[in-house]
Amino acid sequence: MERRVLVVEDDPHVLRLLTDLLKADQYDVITAMDGEAGLRAFTPGEIDVVVTDVKMPKMDGIEMMKAIKALDPNVEVIVLTGYGTLEMTIDVLRNGGYDFLKKPDEIPQRIRLTVRRAFEKRQLGLENHDLVKALEEANAGLEKRVAAKTAELESANQQLENALLTLAEINQTLRETSFIDETTNHFNRQYFEQHISVDVESAKRYHWDFSLVIFEFSYPGQDDSANQASNNRTLRWIADTIRNHLREGDLIARYDDNRFVLFLPQTTDEAITLCNRIESLLEGQRVADQFGPIVTARYGIAHCPQDSRSADMLLVAAERAIDNPEMV
Repeated sequence: MERRVLVVEDDPHVLRLLTDLLKADQYDVITAMDGEAGLRAFTPGEIDVVVTDVKMPKMDGIEMMKAIKALDPNVEVIVLTGYGTLEMTIDVLRNGGYDFLKKPDEIPQRIRLTVRRAFEKRQLGLENHDLVKALEEANAGLEKRVAAKTAELESANQQLENALLTLAEINQTLRETSFIDETTNHFNRQYFEQHISVDVESAKRYHWDFSLVIFEFSYPGQDDSANQASNNRTLRWIADTIRNHLREGDLIARYDDNRFVLFLPQTTDEAITLCNRIESLLEGQRVADQFGPIVTARYGIAHCPQDSRSADMLLVAAERAIDNPEMV
């Protein structure tokens, strides 16, 4: 099966770099230098993955992505930009984008892997579509045969159950590709784990430091399912408060129920100062109003390369430091 990629980029040097990298992986590459030209070059069902810049003449990449997704909802779109923000990333993912890469730094090291994974996700979507169509056809056939052929009906029902199980597994896989935590509207653990290994390798290659922080919070009623709405508001308030004190290039993601992980590039001692400020800001505060729950906050921090050059070991070090503040 021919694998076809549409690359839309107004910078000829970046366009050539992308084209060369993808052709090296045996992709059939179609190119365009603005959003309108990219939309004209797109043919539903013939192009599997689109790689596009955001800021371009005539039509920007976000607008083009929405138009392309309207023509073919199963096509995967990877967005490139040199000035991305959290809000732009969330906008891209919510409108059906597959991933968001910063150029030029992330292109050489991530574009080939990201395109390959986008192809795999598109294949899952096509299989999902085929299964739904097969189920519809099976049901139509069953309605005609049910009266006279009981034995055939039992066999068809078994096939239907197997198809539904496969469909459920595919749907679960598709849901797991989402990178946004629905409660806090920030990145989730899957997004963090997918990107932290790349960030560690970049730190090794370019010899820059970074800090990894796990913030843990507790408050009365956090395990009470009857207070779910209140607990969600508390988590959103905590996440937004932390995000408002981070730099544009820093990352916050929800790590699990009551913990957030921070990735702070090119920081060491200043990361401790920042975390102490956030901890003092959140510690003992009432959320929402004077009757809201009182928050207890604590954190653990690990530094690369001082504590480790491994993503897994840095997480272990940060978790240990939560219970051993003298390690910070």
